[in-house]
Amino acid sequence: MRLLVKLIEPKRMIPRERKIFSNEDLKVLIMPLFMEQLLAVLVGVADTFMVSYAGEAAVSGRPGEYV
Repeated sequence: MRLLVKLIEPKRMIPRERKIFSNEDLKVLIMPLFMEQLLAVLVGVADTFMVSYAGEAAVSGRPGEYV
């Protein structure tokens, strides 16, 4: 556990005036970012289901092979 903390913790702290976002700002942004990533994954899963339902011949793009 100590090794993990040493890897994550910076050697020296960034001065407050140089920080773009405060820790509180980042905590507020975590949930919307998580939801965005979740929705992106769900759209990918829905795309996979739709393509698998269409079948290999329909997805291949060759005219006349699927009916």
